[in-house]
Amino acid sequence: MKFNHPTSRANWFTFMKSFAPEVDPLTIRLMDEMIMVSRGLYQMSEHSLTHAGLSFAQYRLLMGLLYSEQMEGRTDGLNPSEISERNGTSRNTISALLRNLEEHALVERHLDPQDRRKFNICITEAGRELVREHARRHLDVVGNCFTVLETAEQTALSALLQKVGGRVGQLLETERD
Repeated sequence: MKFNHPTSRANWFTFMKSFAPEVDPLTIRLMDEMIMVSRGLYQMSEHSLTHAGLSFAQYRLLMGLLYSEQMEGRTDGLNPSEISERNGTSRNTISALLRNLEEHALVERHLDPQDRRKFNICITEAGRELVREHARRHLDVVGNCFTVLETAEQTALSALLQKVGGRVGQLLETERD
């Protein structure tokens, strides 16, 4: 929730605390602030890619394919299950993204050389060019958000987010068990 007025924000915290009175109000504030920043970064990411005609999810998928090709030597592509797992996204969502990218000739399907019942997804030259063309602009736009922090603050924020992220990962694993 975004509240510009201090009274509205205080009311929101009071409202949230009514659900779990024992919860530290700072926890509620941190959760809200992290969600607002995350949403803002996502919106900026989406906006920075409008010139490319891509959603942020499509861009991430293409970037992942290019990474697997250039950094992991996966010239045979990735299967949709691998893409789903790497993106932390459902297979149905990945299928929809792939269909759209395939219609625009940014990816193509090939039979898996090890198992002819499966297929792999490869980025096309048009997909590579689109990622290269827009990656710099995208990273500049998003990177500009962090210029308000000094280098030491950026390092500290990164360490803190990794620490919280590790805890979130532990809790997610516990939930799955």
